[in-house]
Amino acid sequence: MILGGEVIDGTGAEPVRADVAILQGRVAAVGRLADAGAARVLDAAGRYVCPGFVDMHSHADLTLLVDRRGMSKLRQGVTLDIAGNCGSSAAPIGGAATGAVERRLARWGLDVTWESMEEYLSLLDHGGLGLNYSCFVGHGTLRASVMGYKMRTPSETELQLMRDRLGEAMNAGALGLSSGLIYPPSSYADVREMVELCRVVAEHDGIYSTHMRNEGAGLLDALRETIQVGKESGVRVQVSHLKCSARSHWGTAAEAIALIEEARSEGLDIWADQYPYTASSTGLGVFVPQWAQDGGRTALLERLADTVTRRKIVEEMTAWRVARAPADPDSGWESVVIAGAPNAPQWEGLNVRAIGLALGMPPAEATVELLLLNGGDVQVVIWSMDEGDVRRIMRAPWIMIGSDSETRATDGPLFQGKPHPRGYGTFPRVLARYTRDEGLLSWGEAVHKMTGLSARRLGLKDRGVIAPGAVADLVVLDPNGVRETATFEQPHAYPDGIHDVMVNGRWVIRDGAFSGELPGRVLRMPAARSQGLD
Repeated sequence: MILGGEVIDGTGAEPVRADVAILQGRVAAVGRLADAGAARVLDAAGRYVCPGFVDMHSHADLTLLVDRRGMSKLRQGVTLDIAGNCGSSAAPIGGAATGAVERRLARWGLDVTWESMEEYLSLLDHGGLGLNYSCFVGHGTLRASVMGYKMRTPSETELQLMRDRLGEAMNAGALGLSSGLIYPPSSYADVREMVELCRVVAEHDGIYSTHMRNEGAGLLDALRETIQVGKESGVRVQVSHLKCSARSHWGTAAEAIALIEEARSEGLDIWADQYPYTASSTGLGVFVPQWAQDGGRTALLERLADTVTRRKIVEEMTAWRVARAPADPDSGWESVVIAGAPNAPQWEGLNVRAIGLALGMPPAEATVELLLLNGGDVQVVIWSMDEGDVRRIMRAPWIMIGSDSETRATDGPLFQGKPHPRGYGTFPRVLARYTRDEGLLSWGEAVHKMTGLSARRLGLKDRGVIAPGAVADLVVLDPNGVRETATFEQPHAYPDGIHDVMVNGRWVIRDGAFSGELPGRVLRMPAARSQGLD
């Protein structure tokens, strides 16, 4: 029993004084229940009681195998993590995709023991999790499994193999397909390929989640392509981390919202998610020309090491910068900050322009040096967005919240690098800065975007709300004390004010500490949708 709190039920309604009774992992009653009696009672006076938050855009596919607690998410109040985004997933794998997953796991001393989505989800489910989990099939992973990292269109045989493997993964419980259309090999796909694969997703009533081909100067054209894929395939569409990341095009968010609204008015089922920061995070390789990445990581490193090819790559990168800033082509690189460099941790926290100065070379050359030194694996934070666009997007009624991050922890193997603080602070930042302090959202609106709206989008009838019969995924927080503490300088820090988190009826966080419980489970779609409230 949770007594004395104010309930924000996830429907968009504002806080109401009520008690919450829990029985056998579900909400049994909501109301004035002080006289009902209970074996265990949590006093929530002065606090808000909310449904567990849904991280609509996560990259925890492999980190939950490393540390099954999911601490950086749990401490934010996240009870359901949606991974497999931006075209990258842990399954299904084969061929070149297996090698990519093996390299990532090797840093933690783990081996790949699965190929299919069924095998991967079973592995996660049987080992215990701190929070619930569901995932997409990554288009890049799917493509690499069938045809490697080749910069070409697939043959009909290859396309059919991708269709078949996607269908098998959907039958195993995947949510749908995600694309990462700025990342090879997903970026090598044309509209026809995406439409054909999305038709498979539509047949399973799944979702197409897309990191679009451009989020800067070409944002609107990329959005038109996304809408085209949705209309031609009949798939439900989710735009990943909607943003405008080109200074020259700040303000375009308003036009992007208008395009989405128009598509919705025409019947397209299109929504989007967002993280509440003006900096993004990705791999440093995103600045390297697409042709140089044809063939995958090994081919890229060979090209970077070859004197002639390296010169061509650097020239193209420099020309791209000159086009953006003719007066000072080196400007802009100061906004690219190293977040993770396994073989060069001394550069973490510094920007590429500063590193170039330290090495005595232009930023584009320093970029190549960093990639070579770290085997192509360098993570960066990029300052590229306008606060006004962030606010405008957040107000849209079809926007949900996602961290766009892996799971991390302040102890153990995931305590490394200087990652984007969104991994620790996304949800408390929305609640503290944009809700309590600035009033951009009401409490009911903010919680709805994190809970009921996301559950509705996923088709989960028994999660995302506090109502009799709903699964008891719950968060108890201090409305006056909740705040992010993670910063770009010191990102590994849990938030304040989120005291208690319940997953499937069991307390996983109590008084701000991990209880040792691992009650989370894999939610396989569409089976998970069949359970729910009447």
